[in-house]
Parts: sequence; C-alpha cells; structure tokens
Amino acid sequence: MQGTQESMQTSINLAKNLPYIIMCCVAGAFFLFISFMFLPAIVFFPHKFSFSFALGCMCFMGAIALLRDPKVFLLSLIKKDKILFSGGYVFALIGTFYFSLVGNRKILPLLFPPAPV
Repeated sequence: MQGTQESMQTSINLAKNLPYIIMCCVAGAFFLFISFMFLPAIVFFPHKFSFSFALGCMCFMGAIALLRDPKVFLLSLIKKDKILFSGGYVFALIGTFYFSLVGNRKILPLLFPPAPV
C-alpha cells in the first residue's frame, strides 16, 4: 500500500515538475554549448569557459533534483558515503564561480571546472 502511494506521489511530482526539468536541461545544454564555444579561446578567456561550464553543470544538477524531490535529492547528497564527493563538488563550484567572477588570475579558473566532471 505504501509503495503504491509513493509511486503515485512520484508521478504527480514528475508531471508537475516536467516543464521545469525540461527548462533546466535546455539551459544546461545551452551553457555547456557556450562553454565549448569558448574552448578554442581558453588561453585568452578562461573565466568565460569556467563560468558557463559551471552554470551548465548546475542546471543539469537542478534538473536531476527536480526529477526526484529536491528535499530527497539533498538528503541523498549528505549521506555518510556521499558527503565527501558532494563536498568536493560544492567546493569546486564555489571555486569556479569565485575565480571566474572575482579573481583576476588566468590559471585558477581552469583548475576548478574539471573537478565536477
């Protein structure tokens, strides 16, 4: 009985969130496309590549969170066996945003984007 109720709740959440999931996936694909367009000019504009790549990754993570329940998704990220990887991912995103937007360095924005992959 409880499994059926959870299944129905999941399908209701999916139907309610489907436009937002699609929107997050399209935005993520757009930002990843933009980041790969800056790949040949990465020597001159490393912050543009890093920023758009991080935004694309965040959009796809948002779509995955909406696919499930966002609360359940966040709780699954802080489980004991996943907390190290989740912390590393969040640290890499914060580092990418910081060095892309605030820092005036050329090499540091390139160190953080490979970490989420």
